[in-house]
Amino acid sequence: MNALVTTNRNVSRVVTGAACCAVVIGALIAVRPAYGVAALAALCFIPLVAGSVPLGIAVWLPAMFVVLGLATTAFQFLIVAAWLGCLIARPATVRELLPGQRTLLAALGLLLAWLSLSVLWAREVSPAWHELVLWLVAGGVLVVVATVTGRTGCVRLVMAAFVAGALLSVIVGLLGFGPAETVVPGSLLSQSVAHRFSGAEGNPNELATQLIVAIVFAGVLAADARRRELRLGLAAVALGLTVALAATESRGGLVAFAVALVIAPLLFWRQRMPAVAAIGLVAIAAAGFFAASPGARDRVTEVNDGGAGRSTLWAVAWRMAKDNAPEGVGLDNFRAVSPDYLHTPGSLRYAIQIDDPHVVHNEYLELLAETGIVGLLLFLALVGICLGAARRAARAFEALGRHDLARISRAVLLAGIGVLVAQVFASSAYDARLWALFALGPALLAMTTRVSWAVPR
Repeated sequence: MNALVTTNRNVSRVVTGAACCAVVIGALIAVRPAYGVAALAALCFIPLVAGSVPLGIAVWLPAMFVVLGLATTAFQFLIVAAWLGCLIARPATVRELLPGQRTLLAALGLLLAWLSLSVLWAREVSPAWHELVLWLVAGGVLVVVATVTGRTGCVRLVMAAFVAGALLSVIVGLLGFGPAETVVPGSLLSQSVAHRFSGAEGNPNELATQLIVAIVFAGVLAADARRRELRLGLAAVALGLTVALAATESRGGLVAFAVALVIAPLLFWRQRMPAVAAIGLVAIAAAGFFAASPGARDRVTEVNDGGAGRSTLWAVAWRMAKDNAPEGVGLDNFRAVSPDYLHTPGSLRYAIQIDDPHVVHNEYLELLAETGIVGLLLFLALVGICLGAARRAARAFEALGRHDLARISRAVLLAGIGVLVAQVFASSAYDARLWALFALGPALLAMTTRVSWAVPR
């Protein structure tokens, strides 16, 4: 009898709590729709991530492609909270989570510490704080993904999430629901951006970077798929994403993609013929799009427009880096300081890019100008450690006879190289999705230890 009464009380509490949540969320949706939707998404996400952090990451990643703002931010905090809860419930040392990779955490800590210090000498503190938060989130994503995806199924799940997110973004763009890119009146970008495909990103250059990762992952998942239908479906997705990449008309994205295509046969030397065949198919898909779209072809091959003003931005960033060595001007303060260079010696062909300031559109020059040589070197060291881990993992898996995991490791390395090349033309290294990609390298390297234990001696 007492047990029945206790059960009824618990049920009553659950019902009351659910009713209260429904009222609060309903009121939020009525008054502030964005807050209401974010609260509803977070409420549905809680039981999922509490049950499995990798599954929560696999839901969060596609959401980053199509749902921006409060919802994805809430997802990130809930993932970190669930991860911390797992650590409290089952305490583990760094050596157990990331065996032999203490340099990774050291490099990450030094980078975030230096970026935080750069806020102290920033001319405008508000944008510096805002970007610092993005970097801190990216660092958290790196640690969480690296420590919870150390199993084959989890890594494939994250790779599939990248593919699903890119596909959803493309579908949203095709349906016309994606946001239009904001173009500054009078900017060189306004001459050609109206017809460029931007998916759900709203920015064709950022979409192109994400599509490179998704195409590589779709190709490797197709190669490893056992069912013929799944293999053909993933191959079709890779080809479709290639056409979408061409439709972005992102010169930086296409250059990065071309570099990835050249490197692919060198990395996948055991599957050189299938790799060459896959490269031929995606190259034909991209060429077919440009053959059918002369305007897109002309824009991509145009070389006398200074990279849509990038040449001016790069020149100012280089001058700024030299004038403010070695510490830089402070995080996200290029736009605050760059107008000063309109009145200094030296010609600027596209001065409108400085008069109405843009980001540098080159992550390496932007870090050099804003955080100095120390910030740039720490960033390169951290990325190098992550991609080096993927390379080491590929070699270890080959030695253990796990050619499937070696292919996955090389796919992570190839996608990472493509992203790094794309960052020569973009300023988005704090994007949490990119750090989820880089985190797979350390996760795979940690996995080699577990796989080696399972191999009979």
